[in-house]
Amino acid sequence: MATRGIRRGPLFSICVFHILLSSYGTSHVQSEPSIFECSNEDKKTLLEFKKTANVVLNWSQQTDCCTWKGVGCEQFIEDQNSSHVFNLSLPNMGLEGEIPSILGNLVFLQYLNLSSNQLNGSLPNNLSSLQNLKTLDISNNKLSGNVIVFEHMVSLESLDFSRNNFSGGMPSYLGLIQIEEINGSHNTMQGEFPSESLCENCPQLKIFDFSFNKFSGSLPNGLSLCMHLEEVYLASNMLIGSIPKDLFNITSLSVLCLDDNKFTGELDDSIGMNLHNLTTLFLCNNNFSGNLPTSLSQMSKLRRLVLSNNNFTGSVEFLDFSNFPSLEVLDLHSNAFSGSIPTS
Repeated sequence: MATRGIRRGPLFSICVFHILLSSYGTSHVQSEPSIFECSNEDKKTLLEFKKTANVVLNWSQQTDCCTWKGVGCEQFIEDQNSSHVFNLSLPNMGLEGEIPSILGNLVFLQYLNLSSNQLNGSLPNNLSSLQNLKTLDISNNKLSGNVIVFEHMVSLESLDFSRNNFSGGMPSYLGLIQIEEINGSHNTMQGEFPSESLCENCPQLKIFDFSFNKFSGSLPNGLSLCMHLEEVYLASNMLIGSIPKDLFNITSLSVLCLDDNKFTGELDDSIGMNLHNLTTLFLCNNNFSGNLPTSLSQMSKLRRLVLSNNNFTGSVEFLDFSNFPSLEVLDLHSNAFSGSIPTS
């Protein structure tokens, strides 16, 4: 059933900074439920979408589209004579074909979930018209092409385009100033990972997952510009070289997963000096070498430490496991360590 109310639109909004939960674009104003039916324009758009997607839905010209399955409406100050669609949620509904460009006509849309369907083809440029969109989930489809269209969705706070067939590199400019979460994992994106531009253009970013892609080359400096970063997932790419030292300066970081790449060299001793909030460190299946840095003992919140299948050497007897009261997983196998692992 639709939720109705009054929303203050972009002309009246106040830009308030917060990672992923800012009110940039369209802010909410509490009110009594609206008595108005959805606009004719939105109804026409949804019916055309239903036809294009080749799906059976209980959407009918004779009923208010705000009562349709997967549709949420609210009244907006810009048009108080009708309600407009602000939420379209149709996961796992058997949608087929390309995402129609007509969806760009739902200009009040804030939440769009088309995940786990059979959608294919490239993203229509008209999606960039959704300037109020805060959450977009198109994961687990068969979509392809590039992701340039995202760079114009300035109100996005959460973006999930994982488990598709997107290719090419990340746009050099991805001005998503409100974005907090990006999941682009399990695609075929390639090229150098744009650490600096990503953080410069997405300053509120907390979580990003680009694991299981084809990013290559060294991981550039610049991730420390994401001052609120909490979780980094870049596993199963083709990244080489050493881990940039500035990554170890992100004090908010709690998860770092760089496993299944081609990283080499020794771990810098600064790794444990600032990452006091780190709970998960996955560096397995790389080509790291040398002794483990003694600063690892300073990561008192570690729960999972997985360093297996590398070329680490030296003793691990310096590790005082009394410093890791929450440790649940420790995997050091397939290295060249000497001595014994402390029992406590």
